[in-house]
Amino acid sequence: MAIHTSIINTDGQTNMFAFYGEAGSGKTTAATELFGLENTLYFDCENGAKFIEGLSVWSPSDDPKDRPFKWEHFEEAAKDVVKNKFNAIAIDNFFNLAMWLEKYVCDIMSEESKDGRHYKSLGEIGFGKGEARCKKEIFRIFNYFVQNNIGVVLICHKKTDYKTIKNKNTKESEQKTGDTLNLPKWAYEVAIPNCDYVFYFFKDGFGEFRIKLKGDETSVAKDRTGTLPEEIPNNPVILKKLVMDSSEKMRDRVRKAKDNLRKSWEDEASNYLKELGLD
Repeated sequence: MAIHTSIINTDGQTNMFAFYGEAGSGKTTAATELFGLENTLYFDCENGAKFIEGLSVWSPSDDPKDRPFKWEHFEEAAKDVVKNKFNAIAIDNFFNLAMWLEKYVCDIMSEESKDGRHYKSLGEIGFGKGEARCKKEIFRIFNYFVQNNIGVVLICHKKTDYKTIKNKNTKESEQKTGDTLNLPKWAYEVAIPNCDYVFYFFKDGFGEFRIKLKGDETSVAKDRTGTLPEEIPNNPVILKKLVMDSSEKMRDRVRKAKDNLRKSWEDEASNYLKELGLD
């Protein structure tokens, strides 16, 4: 058995992000600039970065025109990220990767089926076993990235939902639209809880693209550190600076909390032992 000492990642490279919004809103540019263009491996599921020069794009062959088209390619790319010492991987887009994983899981579980059934969709597997298997596979890869200090950016399209919201003051209900990540339910349940940041790229009333960093009634957004503003201009330099600063603040907060907790233990132990006459 090997014993390892955990390391605090001062570069914040184990952070996981989800960027979502409409096409052309700058998600891919922001994702590849966040960790540095030269430090990011781009996993292209839909030919979304054809206008970004100097980007390292993963290909299943020596021909750069070949793009990945199945889950096994992503597993290969994960190994290449570590092998080639990239700091991050950007997945564009996560919906397509989720679809590839669903097909992979259906094929695997078909082979494992005792009655020789061939599953064409997760719904045919039943009892949520297909979704659970998908989550297990994606968690395995994400944990691999975290253990190797690799940042992950999941790029997603947006989906508009219609929901009923109660007004806190009048208690009346009204229909509102809400923009969220366009993902299968199981993939959404993986992305939202496990991402440190979820950012919404949108166009404001003046036609300018901006980035929402905190959620509200009409959108999903998340900042685990709690230190970022509600929204910012769509500027990758601003975004990177804010994220790196917020990660450092969060690490300081965790260190102080642990130190305070340890001090409280020591004080409690000292007082208790005094009561027992064992000081």
